[in-house]
Amino acid sequence: MQKCISMESNIWGNVFRTGKPSCLCRLEVRSGVLVATPKNPEEAAGPFRFPLQDKYLSFGGDNGIQVILKNDEGHTLYSERAALEPLLKEHGDPVFRSRLSTEDRRVGRSRRLSLASFFGFFLGCGLLLAGGLLLLNLGVDRAVDAIPIAWEEGLGEVVVQGNSQGSELIDPRLVDPVKTIVDRIAAAEPGQPYTLTLHIVENPQVNAFAAPGGHIVVFTGLLEKTQRPEELAGVLAHEFQHVFRRHGLRNMVHSVKWQVLASLLVGDVGAVQQVVLGHAPQFLTLAYGRGLEEEADIEGAKLLVAAGIDPLGLVDFFKILQSNEAVSIPEVISSHPDTASRIHNLEDWIAENPQQDIQPLEVDWASLKEALEERNSPSS
Repeated sequence: MQKCISMESNIWGNVFRTGKPSCLCRLEVRSGVLVATPKNPEEAAGPFRFPLQDKYLSFGGDNGIQVILKNDEGHTLYSERAALEPLLKEHGDPVFRSRLSTEDRRVGRSRRLSLASFFGFFLGCGLLLAGGLLLLNLGVDRAVDAIPIAWEEGLGEVVVQGNSQGSELIDPRLVDPVKTIVDRIAAAEPGQPYTLTLHIVENPQVNAFAAPGGHIVVFTGLLEKTQRPEELAGVLAHEFQHVFRRHGLRNMVHSVKWQVLASLLVGDVGAVQQVVLGHAPQFLTLAYGRGLEEEADIEGAKLLVAAGIDPLGLVDFFKILQSNEAVSIPEVISSHPDTASRIHNLEDWIAENPQQDIQPLEVDWASLKEALEERNSPSS
């Protein structure tokens, strides 16, 4: 009695005959033979029998997706390996079954290799892109280093003139004390090539910023909030470092680096300047980021010490800011360092670098505060 395992419900294959059309057949296994019965008997006389022996077996399609069986009559059967193979492994001679297992291992290795190649390709693309961006950033930095100081100063003038955040004040009671502090700090960095230009702007924001080329803009809100000249000196020293290290210029050029790259590729150096100048009004919207701010903090503290000014003034100013912060923004989601972190970093640096020859700032601080009060009084 023959052992018959029916596969009529879900396994089909196509049988090709020499010189004749293929026919769709229902498949079943009978005692070591795969029997293919045509679905439509009118298309072909059947059934067709394929011995389950190694010499008749092969595989086709990507990753051996098809089982191919031949017989001595010249017929060829194609069927999906995933559907047919589990049953075939239970039949056929030992060599046939071994061949199926070997093919499984080969397909597994091929899939793993394909997957590794897939991820390797995208990893390579990512590394190539990262390398390209690194080279682009290095190229932009080199381009910034080559920009003349005179051109940078002109760019700074465009930034300041485009600042619509308040009117510039010329009251000597406000300007002279701040200018005295600016001059003392600048004298501590004799090798720097900039002529520092001070602008006092009427604006309640507790802020100051350094525009490219040595323009220092101080808002009256900052003057009102600082309690002693050393605090203001700390903020100014911080902003000076943005100037000396060309942070503002670098930020602007990096913000349009793709346009800069396009201009450089076609050899139009003049277009680079026009691109940067065209984006000058956006200067105040560009954040320096944590790295540059932290660098300006520590280097600013060093500059204060070189000028004989107590660097704790900058720490005290940050503590004033901290006490007035309505909401503490976690450092991980902020483009600037957390105020507490800035205080901690500065205090650590000051503790590790004892200061000598610290001299008080001799400025008419009372006159400055009086001028501010007059401007804020209802009658003014």
